[in-house]
Parts: sequence; structure tokens; C-alpha cells
Amino acid sequence: MKQVIGFYRKTAWTLLILGIWIVVGYCIRLARPHPNTAHLVINMLALGGSPIGIALWMFRNLKKEKRRKS
Repeated sequence: MKQVIGFYRKTAWTLLILGIWIVVGYCIRLARPHPNTAHLVINMLALGGSPIGIALWMFRNLKKEKRRKS
């Protein structure tokens, strides 16, 4: 069970880093003048927000599991 929790934690961190990387990339792109700014913001929220949301949900589950075991 400990190996599963470790893998779950690594996956959550990976998703969080991926989401932040996507958001930062889009922010850098938004800093330059671009005609479709609204389209870029929607893409940033969809592509970057999803992994960040899933990672936060996974961390919440890990916290609940830790409390349950204590």
C-alpha cells in the first residue's frame, strides 16, 4: 500500500508541475501582442487548469488518507 501512495504522490506532483508549466508558458505568450488573446486565455485555463485541479484533488485525498490512518 505504501508503494501505491508513493506513486500517487509522485503523480500528483507531476500533474501540478505540468499545469504550472503550461500556465507560465501561456503567460509568457500573452505578454507579447497577439490578436486572439481571449482564445489564448481560454486555452490556458483549459489546458493548465485541469492538471492543477486534478493535482489539488489528489493532494486532498492524500491528506484525508493520512488522517484516516492516524
